[in-house]
Amino acid sequence: MNSSEGAQHKGSTPYVLAVEEGEHLLLGQRRAPFWIKASTATGSHHLTAAMERIRPGDAIPVHRHQDADELIFLHSGSGSIVLGDTEVPLEAGSLAFVPRGTWHGPRNTHPSTELHILAVFSKPGIDGYFRSIGSKPGEDPPSLPPSEEADLEKRYGITYR
Repeated sequence: MNSSEGAQHKGSTPYVLAVEEGEHLLLGQRRAPFWIKASTATGSHHLTAAMERIRPGDAIPVHRHQDADELIFLHSGSGSIVLGDTEVPLEAGSLAFVPRGTWHGPRNTHPSTELHILAVFSKPGIDGYFRSIGSKPGEDPPSLPPSEEADLEKRYGITYR
């Protein structure tokens, strides 16, 4: 084993988070329950990971990331995901690989059960976007003018369909 194999990145400390641990936010006007699990703030220098609960009938708006691949793992529930111009069914245990630049958006099609997803982004930093559009439980959601939303989307490489 060379000296870099198995070595931690300087400043990184391993950790384990339970399902509702991490930085808890409610995203946008949807007020979607969301937890940042790994980010530069937690010592992750190469990726960002987050968990989201999607309520019955709700969806993450179709969007794409210009500079990050994304893995979306469906932990529980059932639904579908838009990938490009196709909508594909999802069931618990499904994993969607979304290459950068691909239109995508998970949707909960179940009438009464939440969809629980874990999203892992190949580039750190998108957690700043989530903090900008989210609020802590008990706080009002941010009211961003369209120009500020556009600036955030440009800064974080996100485009909505």
